[in-house]
Amino acid sequence: MRAVLTVTGADVRACNLAVWFLLRQMHRRRAAFWAWSTTEWIEILCPSSALFGHQHHVNGPYCRPYALAVAYLLCNFTPGMALGTVHYHWFAIKVFGKPQVSQAIKRVSDPLLQWGHGTDGVISLPNELSKLLVWNRSPQVRI
Repeated sequence: MRAVLTVTGADVRACNLAVWFLLRQMHRRRAAFWAWSTTEWIEILCPSSALFGHQHHVNGPYCRPYALAVAYLLCNFTPGMALGTVHYHWFAIKVFGKPQVSQAIKRVSDPLLQWGHGTDGVISLPNELSKLLVWNRSPQVRI
């Protein structure tokens, strides 16, 4: 678990908080996190960081993204609409790496700009494309 958190760039405090949180959840559920169902992950991760923080008495914006990264990378959990707001661009960078995500965005945005779409139309591209990368579980884009 710590190796995954290190790969995502979690600092020591975030790493410790996420590990502590997941260990506490395993104790409460009497099951290892890799045995949790999708329904359990959704229940644990909550529809928002604010609710996550309130329900679990932790810093939601600081802990939830890293708990989600553990679920995604180690348990094949893919975030969806049930989790409400997920900052997919940030999350994609954490799980795939900045160079791969930037390359995917450039691969899509360059043709759009060449075809005459202004930068206004490309502004939401990083988050929306990152969402697709995460849902597809790959930073590869084929055009």
